[in-house]
Amino acid sequence: MPIASRRALLALAAIAVLAACAPKAGGAYGIFFKDESATLTPDAQKLIAEAAAEAKNWNPKSISVDGFAGTAGPRDTHEALSVKRAETVAAALVADGVPPTLIHRVEGHGDAGALPGVTVGERRVEIKLNY
Repeated sequence: MPIASRRALLALAAIAVLAACAPKAGGAYGIFFKDESATLTPDAQKLIAEAAAEAKNWNPKSISVDGFAGTAGPRDTHEALSVKRAETVAAALVADGVPPTLIHRVEGHGDAGALPGVTVGERRVEIKLNY
């Protein structure tokens, strides 16, 4: 192999190593729920496990867990449901090995995060890993 090709290959290898060691850009995970439920689906459990793995591998400064609910029904009902959803997800993160001290915010926002015309998007929890 010519020397110029070896140098180029070594330079690319060095770049690949640096890229692998670079800090994670930051994860955001959307966990969706069935209507009027705070029970985790198998898909939700998988995403929470992925978020927990990222947190354990990349050491974020903090994690926030924000719950949301739909607009149908009494406001106090969806406020309570959004809190319950956030608490359920935070508990699952801890069960998956995330230190509780890393989770700095667990809040419900009721219908404040409702997405116009997207009803399933109302029934969600957002996990944000803050780097």
